[in-house]
Amino acid sequence: MRRSIAAMSALLLASCGGQGQNENQPSGTQNSSEAVAPASGGGGDVTLQPGLWESTVEIVSMTMPNMPQGMTIPKQAAVSTRTCMTASQLSAPGPSLFSGNKDANCTSQNFSMSGGRLQGTLQCEVAGTTQRMTMDGQFTPTSYEVTQHVETTVSGMATEQEVRVTSHRVGDCPG
Repeated sequence: MRRSIAAMSALLLASCGGQGQNENQPSGTQNSSEAVAPASGGGGDVTLQPGLWESTVEIVSMTMPNMPQGMTIPKQAAVSTRTCMTASQLSAPGPSLFSGNKDANCTSQNFSMSGGRLQGTLQCEVAGTTQRMTMDGQFTPTSYEVTQHVETTVSGMATEQEVRVTSHRVGDCPG
């Protein structure tokens, strides 16, 4: 059972945190159907700046229904990745930008980025895994922080977790 929990935790980090992307590979919203409110605020448009971004994903808490009493889920270390984001990817960022998995089939509900705040719900399906993420966070042109409540089902096993994603622009893309 412990091995299953550890394997599921690693899978969740990979699917939420973009572990599958290298630092020069773009991420984006190609595989999702999204309705996105414009990223604008009262003082004009607020858009994320293109360039090299570093993101850190931390699982704050994780629970599994029907877990044996006294058993705990090991704390996972935060995972950081670097991704090159282009101007076209950031011109109308959608919720899949925050899911971290460009290969997932995602749909969104009520997603908006406005006035420095982002929120909404994203449901993704990939490789037998279903995730439903409710996101709430804030952003500036060079950073964002998002708290996600994630409900995941893998091979009939369900988990709930709170994930914190922090990201900031570290410079221009290499090459």
